[in-house]
Amino acid sequence: MSDDIKEYVVALRRKFHRIPEVSLQEKKTAENIRKELTKLGVSYEKVGEYGTAACIKGALSGKTYAFRADIDALPVEEQTGLPFKSEHPGCMHACGHDGHIAILLAFAKELQSLKAELKGTVYLCFQQAEEIGKGHEEMIAYLKKAGKIESIIGSHLWADIPVGKISLQPSAVMAGTTSFRITVTGKGCHGSRPDQGIDPINAGAMIVGEAFRIKDREFSPLQNNTLSFGMFHSGSATNVIPDRAELGGTMRFFSSAERKQLISVIDRSCKAAATLTRTKIEWTTPVGLPPVVNDALCVAKALPSAQAVFGSKNVIHFERIMGADNYGCYLREFPGFYAFIGIGNKAKGIVHAHHNGKFDMDEAALESAVRFYVDFIKRNM
Repeated sequence: MSDDIKEYVVALRRKFHRIPEVSLQEKKTAENIRKELTKLGVSYEKVGEYGTAACIKGALSGKTYAFRADIDALPVEEQTGLPFKSEHPGCMHACGHDGHIAILLAFAKELQSLKAELKGTVYLCFQQAEEIGKGHEEMIAYLKKAGKIESIIGSHLWADIPVGKISLQPSAVMAGTTSFRITVTGKGCHGSRPDQGIDPINAGAMIVGEAFRIKDREFSPLQNNTLSFGMFHSGSATNVIPDRAELGGTMRFFSSAERKQLISVIDRSCKAAATLTRTKIEWTTPVGLPPVVNDALCVAKALPSAQAVFGSKNVIHFERIMGADNYGCYLREFPGFYAFIGIGNKAKGIVHAHHNGKFDMDEAALESAVRFYVDFIKRNM
């Protein structure tokens, strides 16, 4: 690997950290990614408005691999005090996507230097809008059109894992998610005469209570899944029973069977509340993503690279993550894996969770991630 790769990848991370942009608004981010690819002599195509797919073809024929990085930031006010902190008020790279961009661009630089000995083709996918569950459909369509993809590879910098360690394991590693929204329609009236109306707040409270009771009784305590209500809006005056209530929440799961069962819990709770309270209740699932499920064979192929770069004792099995990522949609279409690379460092005070205004990373992880990708390609092309 080139001698300056550590400085290069850290400089890139800091550059992108300064210019965070939320999902579907990643204009500056995309422009800078494309400028850097042009500087490196790497061809690319726009995928969607701000997504970018780069292609590096080796001098020799061989397999085709794809690597993915997400590029969007979050509507979070940065509180780190870093000298390269966000220049955009109310927006911050609080999940490590700035590092993901830097890793993939540094990997592109290394691949360019290896083109003479490179067997096959590597696609580098810079995906927009991951934080809102978008951007993947266009990129998947692009990869399908591009040709036979041997594997797709991705990694996420992870704050709960100490720097110097990597989690790489088969099967489900991140939860699937389905959000839901419930609308309860009743009949408004004065609070002193509830008998003259149909109370949607009562019905909404019943839905929440019944959903938790049913889930508690029907799921094994050994299963990893969650059902949470994060929204309940109704009314504006203390003495008025309104005619409408809106509820919303999320469910997390690791199998389609669990999802089906959780959907049934919400559906039965809504039907029961509607029957008992005489309200009209409708509900939808506007967002849904599958679990992130690693292919066992692909993980086995990557383990020697992880061990070579991080050391055997630092290749760990980390707990399954209840957070969701639309990288799971790629893994439904192509075999591959999602690795989690440690960026936490208590000694340096790097201890804050993802999506927190004080989130930071130990940048030593960036070079290790690039080395991991390069080693994987050298072993598997």
